[in-house]
Amino acid sequence: MALEAVSGASLVRQLFPGRLSIQHSFGTLTIDSTQPRREMGYYGFTEFVSQNTAYALKQLQRGIADTVAAGDAMMRIEHGGNALRSLALQRAAVRELDTQIVLGFMPLSPPQVSFTPGTLRIDVVY
Repeated sequence: MALEAVSGASLVRQLFPGRLSIQHSFGTLTIDSTQPRREMGYYGFTEFVSQNTAYALKQLQRGIADTVAAGDAMMRIEHGGNALRSLALQRAAVRELDTQIVLGFMPLSPPQVSFTPGTLRIDVVY
């Protein structure tokens, strides 16, 4: 704040000190893209390990079941039939693939976005 006084030919200018206080906090932007990435086939480490462990266990159980079935068939050789030939034909036949083909690369759901605005406070004291 300034006080100006004119007295005769001289100009007097006197300044009073003021105080300016500015306080602020930053805003926060959060983007969670976990679900869209999961829909595109990108998983976090723990989910990736969990899925591959379950798949490996399923394949192990399938392998054990095939081995047991082959052993049972070979055990019945003495009852006649051609067990070795039928086992060879079964294993040579084309098996269905245990994969899923996905043609879409765009996720179905958008990422979750949240924004918390910051604050700004300006105080001027004369």
